[in-house]
Amino acid sequence: TEDIKIAVVAPQGEKQKLANFLLQLNSRHDILRNNAYLLSYAGFQSTYKLPLTVPPTNSELWQEFQVPQVGTMEEASRRLGENIISAIKNIRSINTDCVIIVYIPKSLATYEGYNTEKEKFDLHDFVKAYCVPQAIATQFLRERTLGDDNIASVAWTLSLALYVKAGRTPWVINNLTDEQTAFVGIGYSVDTKNLDNPIVLG
Repeated sequence: TEDIKIAVVAPQGEKQKLANFLLQLNSRHDILRNNAYLLSYAGFQSTYKLPLTVPPTNSELWQEFQVPQVGTMEEASRRLGENIISAIKNIRSINTDCVIIVYIPKSLATYEGYNTEKEKFDLHDFVKAYCVPQAIATQFLRERTLGDDNIASVAWTLSLALYVKAGRTPWVINNLTDEQTAFVGIGYSVDTKNLDNPIVLG
């Protein structure tokens, strides 16, 4: 498509604040700190030569999920993950060509994960485990990001993530004449519960 489309999954009561934040990605912002290596953000269209489409808050591309009110913290955390996935499924049934932003306010931070002797749960990983095999592009966004006053830095990070997750290539290496050379990025994490094989590559 000729634009980058986003959809939003969020709890009730967060639409307007979140919409105002996302619309800032289409505006210019001067850098406040770290200007030794960060440039001012020129706006999505000027930076990536493609428009970013933020849906209106009354669109079906805004889906609200229920916050669990009962059960243990472990049960509520898993139910929250299931509710988020259900909202993502609703969006997916409407539009398959968008990056879905999953908004987590501070009030839900308690449910983002737990680590007991029997089980380790991470809300982000739980949702991603469903989305990745389905080729559903998602971007988690937490409330603390909205409060960062260095909006240019935030805009660079978030806009680039959306651009790449929409299937675009942000840059290529110029003047690479050696066709026998490959460049590979490797990501890894550490599973503290698995002492025999703690490194997980991705």
